[in-house]
Amino acid sequence: MTLDPRVLRHSFAIVERRADRMAKYFYARLFREHPGVRSLFPDDMADQRDRLFGALTAAVAHVDDPDVLVPFLRGLGADHRRFGAVAAHYPAVGQSLVATIRFFSGDAWSAEVEAAWKAAYDVLASVMVEAARQAEAAGEPAVWDAKVLRRERPAPTVATFTLQVEPDYPFRAGQYLSLTLHEAEVRNVWRQFSIANAPRPDNTVDLHVRRIPGGAVSNLLLDRVTVGDRLRLGMPMGTTTLVEGSGRPLLFVAGGTGWGAVKALVMTTRCAAPTGTPHCCSRRAAATTSTTRRPSSSCCTAARALKRGRSCRRGTVPATNCRSRCGGTSRGRRRRRTLPGRPGWSGSRARGSAASAGSRRSASGTTRSPRRSARPAR
Repeated sequence: MTLDPRVLRHSFAIVERRADRMAKYFYARLFREHPGVRSLFPDDMADQRDRLFGALTAAVAHVDDPDVLVPFLRGLGADHRRFGAVAAHYPAVGQSLVATIRFFSGDAWSAEVEAAWKAAYDVLASVMVEAARQAEAAGEPAVWDAKVLRRERPAPTVATFTLQVEPDYPFRAGQYLSLTLHEAEVRNVWRQFSIANAPRPDNTVDLHVRRIPGGAVSNLLLDRVTVGDRLRLGMPMGTTTLVEGSGRPLLFVAGGTGWGAVKALVMTTRCAAPTGTPHCCSRRAAATTSTTRRPSSSCCTAARALKRGRSCRRGTVPATNCRSRCGGTSRGRRRRRTLPGRPGWSGSRARGSAASAGSRRSASGTTRSPRRSARPAR
């Protein structure tokens, strides 16, 4: 039977609300019927259960879009080599997966639904196995070795690391990696971290790590890992990368250590206003933005210009002198209007209350002269 997206989506909609129970049932059945695969997984399976159904949800959502589904599956297949997964493990996973969906489908299960799921899994497994085989043939490592070159603690709950990766690490700005330590207590426990730099000739990567309460890997990184220690990295993943050759304006939104990925993207391009006017003095100045350091004061970025209520026309002067030296103008500075209660007077557009723009009142209630000379309204 050919893969039927309609049948798959209807079947998955019935069982997805029981995702947590399904994941527990799936792994219990898999380990009972195939105990040899238990060593591939961590002791604590909570995060692994979430990842299983996250991947399954993505596969079902794009089952009829091969341009999205195939690259996603190929990445999973090549990346699963770090767990020690081989082609012989895929049939066991498929049997347990179909049995789990059958169990939770109840009366909605039928021969047609079973055939659709088996056909879908055969396609998924074949793409992943082939991707793993091609990665092995190309000599791509399943795991990269990384040495800690630098370690800083800019905040009590944040640490930044610079890692020397061996062999060459083929990543793009905006991607993330999986990391684990050589510690028995975190055996087979991998955590994902955004890469906080663009590719460098020296093959180093930066990571920004925040302490998470109860986090197995993040807490060890902050408390134990020092310069000279070794870590293990999985292959780079993720599609949050810049489109090459695109001239569209960029808007980056992030928080906390999420700025690490934004920093990597900014390092690969110039900040530009919607009109195409550059608002960054240099890539170096733009790249100084991180989770712990404020943007360079020598860079007249669009964000600074907007915050000050001005429009920067040249991005080569300090932001503090934007108005006087690079031709920026205060928003609405030349737009006069009559102030409430003051017929015949006008001034700069109010930033606060109407009274504050044209005049300031003392504590006694008397009116002081405005800072700028007001002109009679025409």
